[in-house]
Amino acid sequence: MKNQVFNILIILSLTIIFIIPAKGQDANFSQFYNNPIYYNPGLAGISTGLNIRTQYRKLWPRVNNNFRTCNLTVDVEEINVSGGLGLIATSGSDNGGLIKTTKIGGVYSYRLIVIPREFIVQVGFEAAYIEKQIDYSGLIFSDQLDPVLGDIYESGFKSQGSDKVIYPDFSVGFVSRFNLGKRSGRKAATTNTIGAAFHHITQPNESYIGLDSRLPIKTTIHFNSIIPLRYNHDKEIKFAPALIYERQADLETFTAGLNVVKNPIYMGLWLRNKNLLLENQNYDALVVMLGINTVINNSTILRIGYSYDITVSKLRTATAGSHEITLNFELKNFKLFSDRAPSFKRKSFSNKVCFDKF
Repeated sequence: MKNQVFNILIILSLTIIFIIPAKGQDANFSQFYNNPIYYNPGLAGISTGLNIRTQYRKLWPRVNNNFRTCNLTVDVEEINVSGGLGLIATSGSDNGGLIKTTKIGGVYSYRLIVIPREFIVQVGFEAAYIEKQIDYSGLIFSDQLDPVLGDIYESGFKSQGSDKVIYPDFSVGFVSRFNLGKRSGRKAATTNTIGAAFHHITQPNESYIGLDSRLPIKTTIHFNSIIPLRYNHDKEIKFAPALIYERQADLETFTAGLNVVKNPIYMGLWLRNKNLLLENQNYDALVVMLGINTVINNSTILRIGYSYDITVSKLRTATAGSHEITLNFELKNFKLFSDRAPSFKRKSFSNKVCFDKF
């Protein structure tokens, strides 16, 4: 137990150092497969033990006042609550800090074992506190401008509302994980995960001045597969294709691609599109990524990933792409509470180790 606490203190210290410099916004992440709870609360606790994940994204560095986003999630598989528990914190800024958004939330998922060793379903719920703040001092109004000298006057603008809006936010999601086929040693030929989530289901009002400005519901649909292949008898390489589709009001994003894993290295190539139609005018970015898995000790794994978005739309000459870094810790043997579950429940949960993972 002391070693687990020591590991957590080290990991949280590194996480805080990693996350402090970033401001952020409610954004999309290119490495969505390294950020599961952000996209679907049903994925909380679906991986063994305790998982701490941080992400930092810098969008379009060539653009003045570009967008920066950071995210922290912590989730744990917990047999005593029949599923998983999680925390999520997101911080962001638009236009160099003109609008800042902070989100803190809690997640619970319930697991149903449909077929032991073959098929599980999880349903998750997220409740969050969101605070959005606008910095009016960063705005320039017409009465500040001189036709020759530019911005030289003090504005007479007086806000009719607040510079801050606070509201609760709720999301739900479900996910199924199932094995298909068999390979040597009675192991699954593929492990597949498919799910959907609905964010902002109460459509909270975001207006700073008392108007009705509702946040549209965001729908996310995702799928990924793990395909392990053996060669030279004892060596293994994994292929991890995945896709994700997001829609919020009239905005759509579709990303698909493949990671190839040969421990300790993994690399991938992804295409992000503006919608489901794979046409040249809809292409947004080509994403290349490189990562490394490092075993700290028998129960702790560190994963570091970097991806770069190569903009292929008409904005390619003006944006200089986007950068994203992920830092993930996995403590395989961690338990939040003492294990008091009956033996049949412990046995059914232990079947989850039959599912392969990225």
